[in-house]
Amino acid sequence: MVRRIIATLLTATLLAIPINTASAAEKLCGTGDVQALINSGPLGAGHALSGRETGPADTYGRCYLRIYDPTHTFSTREWIVGGIFLTEPYYYLDRPEYDRQAATQYLDQIKVRVWLGPTGGSLTPVSLSSTGYRDFKFLDEYGGHSVYKHVYFVIRPGQLSPGEYQVHFEVEFPGYPMFVAEGTLTVLP
Repeated sequence: MVRRIIATLLTATLLAIPINTASAAEKLCGTGDVQALINSGPLGAGHALSGRETGPADTYGRCYLRIYDPTHTFSTREWIVGGIFLTEPYYYLDRPEYDRQAATQYLDQIKVRVWLGPTGGSLTPVSLSSTGYRDFKFLDEYGGHSVYKHVYFVIRPGQLSPGEYQVHFEVEFPGYPMFVAEGTLTVLP
């Protein structure tokens, strides 16, 4: 069990390597980018890790509010996706054959919560969505063949006024201390 928690957090940490975010002169994140991020899952992060800075990797770097990055900057005209990929690598189940049902039952026990609010103000809970369970082939050093679900939220253009916001993530694994990550989201006009 500890190995699974470490793997999930390690995968999330490794997927949060520094990636250049968009400047005001670059392409803004649109609805198509958001749908691509939600539907492609960790593909964009995998491409970013492997150095492929096109397609999903580019969208991931520009439009995703990553749990482990301390600062993010977007404009009021952009869509934003924030969240985490919860993964269960095939080789962590200690069985001769992979048991997908056991993997999804484990992932169902993980609780993710997010709060967002203006810096210095009160934080309010953010409504989260999640994809169904999907299989994905990570690079071997990041878990290899895994089952995952993407727990995420979407911020629409104009939903947040210009300013600085605090984001607070909590990930709770049954029987273990809660994992907490915090960051700052700056929204430009």
